[in-house]
Amino acid sequence: VVVTYPDGSQDKVPVTVKVAENPSQADSNTPAPMDQTVKVGETPSAEKSIGNMTELPVGTKVAFETPVDTSKSGEQPATVVVTYPDGSQDKVPVTVKVAENPSQADSNTPAPMDQTVKVGETPSAEKSIGNMTELPAGTKVAFETPVDTSKSGEQQVTVVVTYPDGSQDKVSVTIKVVLPEIEASGQDEAAKDNNDNVTQSMIVGQKSVSSESKTQVSAAVAATGQESLPNTGEQSTDGAMALGVGLLLSAIGLKARRRREED
Repeated sequence: VVVTYPDGSQDKVPVTVKVAENPSQADSNTPAPMDQTVKVGETPSAEKSIGNMTELPVGTKVAFETPVDTSKSGEQPATVVVTYPDGSQDKVPVTVKVAENPSQADSNTPAPMDQTVKVGETPSAEKSIGNMTELPAGTKVAFETPVDTSKSGEQQVTVVVTYPDGSQDKVSVTIKVVLPEIEASGQDEAAKDNNDNVTQSMIVGQKSVSSESKTQVSAAVAATGQESLPNTGEQSTDGAMALGVGLLLSAIGLKARRRREED
C-alpha cells in the first residue's frame, strides 16, 4: 500500500490480502479484546471481555477457553473463544483483573467523546463522556481545568469521572472550538430598498399626504405670515388637516389673483 502525504512524500507499507472462495464470518470480523475486573471468587463474564460484541453477527457466542482462576487477587491472562453462526471461530487473548475489593473505577470504563462548541461557549463535561448512561447512578464528571474557548481550534482536555464510592477515572478528550456562523439578514436589505423607493409622507390628523402636498402646505403657511401650524399641545387632528387644506386653497387663490392683475 502506497501512502501519499499532503507534502508529496510517500511511504510503502507491505500488507497481506487473504483471498478466499467463501470467506467465513471469522475472516470478516475482528473481535476487540477488553479487560475486566472482578472480585476474588467472582466468575468473570466472557461477553465483558469483548468490547465490540454488539458489532458481531447476531447469534455469535463467546466463552473462556479454560476457566479463569479468581481465587486470589492479581491479573489473570485468559483466552476468549468467539464462535460465529457459521461455525468459524476467533480466539482472543484478554486479561481478567481480580481484586479484593474492586472500586467502581476498576469496574467501569468511561468512553471519551469529542464535542464541538462555539467561541466563548462553555462546554459540558457530560457531553464528553459517550456512555454516561451506563455508568453507576450518581457518577459525576467535570473538566480537570477550565476549557479555553476564547479562540477557535482544538483543545485537549481531561475529564475527571468521580464514582459514588469516591474512586475516579481520568479521560482525555478533545474540544473543538469553532467560530459562530454569521447569518445574512435579507429582510434588513429589503426593508432598506423599500424605504428608498417609497415616497415620504407626513401625517396630518389621521390621514397621509405626499411630500409634495406637504411643501404646498408649508408655502401656504408662509404666505399667511405664520411659521407653523398652531400648536394646541395635542397631536394633530382632523381640524388641523382642514386648516392646512384651507391655507393651501387660499395660497392657490392668491397666486391666481396676482396673475390676473399682472395681465
